[in-house]
Amino acid sequence: MVISASKVQSAPRSRWSPEYQLMLACARCVPTGALIHQVLDSVGDRLNWEELIQSASMHGVLPLVYRSLTEIAPDRVPKAVLSRFMKLYLLSASHSHRLANATLDLVNIFANHDIPMMVFKGPVLAEMVYGSINFRRFADVDLLIHEGDVARVRQLLIDLDFHPRLLAKDQETSDYLRSRIWDDSFTHAQKQVTLDLHWQLMPDYFPVDFDLEQLWSNRQPVLLQETELQSFCPEDLLLYLCAHGSKELWRRLIWVCDIAEFVRVYPHLPWRSLLERARALGMERMFLLGMTLAHDLLDMPIPDPLVSETQHEVIQSLAKSFQERMSCDLETTVESAEHGFWLFHNPLHLRLRDHWRDRLPQYWLTFQFLITPNEEDRAFLPLPKGLHPLYFLVRPVRIGLKLLTKRR
Repeated sequence: MVISASKVQSAPRSRWSPEYQLMLACARCVPTGALIHQVLDSVGDRLNWEELIQSASMHGVLPLVYRSLTEIAPDRVPKAVLSRFMKLYLLSASHSHRLANATLDLVNIFANHDIPMMVFKGPVLAEMVYGSINFRRFADVDLLIHEGDVARVRQLLIDLDFHPRLLAKDQETSDYLRSRIWDDSFTHAQKQVTLDLHWQLMPDYFPVDFDLEQLWSNRQPVLLQETELQSFCPEDLLLYLCAHGSKELWRRLIWVCDIAEFVRVYPHLPWRSLLERARALGMERMFLLGMTLAHDLLDMPIPDPLVSETQHEVIQSLAKSFQERMSCDLETTVESAEHGFWLFHNPLHLRLRDHWRDRLPQYWLTFQFLITPNEEDRAFLPLPKGLHPLYFLVRPVRIGLKLLTKRR
């Protein structure tokens, strides 16, 4: 049983840009015509269509926005804009089909080699909750394998002309496990296909202790272009999507759309049980935040057992912070784009953790990063080999100057 979205107060939208308001109105599988026309009436000729296209593309929702506009308000969109939308939509759909076909090929190859594999996100998520791989943009295919199969799978992919990102082809696979790497990307240049191979679901710097044995025992068959493959059960996938969106700091609207569409397709999940599992995993805030963002931004009805929990002061504060980050104008978004270490050691990650003990891995890894010299320090101040221990003093000075420069 779910409540009406109107029973929980949403965030005010008047402060959002016209382009962002229209993108939110269109970024759903079942758009509301009245809402789209209301936004178009309110923004008038203040709308920057080029910025809408760029924002929708950056947030991963261009296929949904294009579909909504063509179905509901094609006469209110300039023909040149619709033409541009269509070209980008077709390019996205072509890429999605290329990845889906590569996924099906790998399913057969892995089966022939008796290697268990689950496909999650990507084409599976698109089929499960969007109804078509055309409407959920994905850049790669995510595969989960057993850790004991990493060496075999890596060699198999190399034999298939996939190139690993982290290790050279002749390096030992055991280097992965000793360094506690949790995944690797493999790219096939000719086929233009990228695979993300996982043997753990979350990294050490943002740990969520998913029970992999339970994930494997709960797996369910999913049809992709009439071919059966294995994936997460809906409950496991929803928890993972909330954890993944939190790890990535909800930088893209598509991750919120995933939650909203998931609840639309699976409204009768055991919500109280899911909340208890989220607590046990130390990701209660992540779970409730994902639900709150989907409600506030996309009018998703919040399931009854979660209503009071999502109104908690901490959850509302987090939701407000992430909504402000997502709704800033395109120029600000691009200029403040976070990359590498500074994305994954953001102070917001600490607020997402339920308990202080869950924050310790990030504190430790951040401390290690801050004190361990690297190539940038050596380029900043070249020193003879005998003086290399001085880099432990050079590094904090260089980082301090870098942060000061960025702040200015």
